Amino acid sequence: MVAKMKRYPSSVEKGSEKTLSVTWSDGQKADLDVVELRRACVCAHCVDEHTREQILKAEDVAETVRPIRVRNLGRYALMIDWTDGHSSSIYSWDALSRMSGGEG
Repeated sequence: MVAKMKRYPSSVEKGSEKTLSVTWSDGQKADLDVVELRRACVCAHCVDEHTREQILKAEDVAETVRPIRVRNLGRYALMIDWTDGHSSSIYSWDALSRMSGGEG
């Protein structure tokens, strides 16, 4: 059995004022809406760890939120600090791939 190669970001950079541009290892590119990315956070502050129920409400995230720091977290995720003070957002390559329209 041959394991399917997972894709990973080969580059992540600011796209427009409201997007984060991801170029994937397979050559595909995606512009992720930063407000939607912030709203999709699944950290323990945003999602109940036991029930997986969303704690963060979409309306609680301002349309003006922007990433202020984006960095790799090991070889499996991005960690993003936001202008709203939130700093525990971790987005796995699989989650980002799904948000980009890939399989994840």
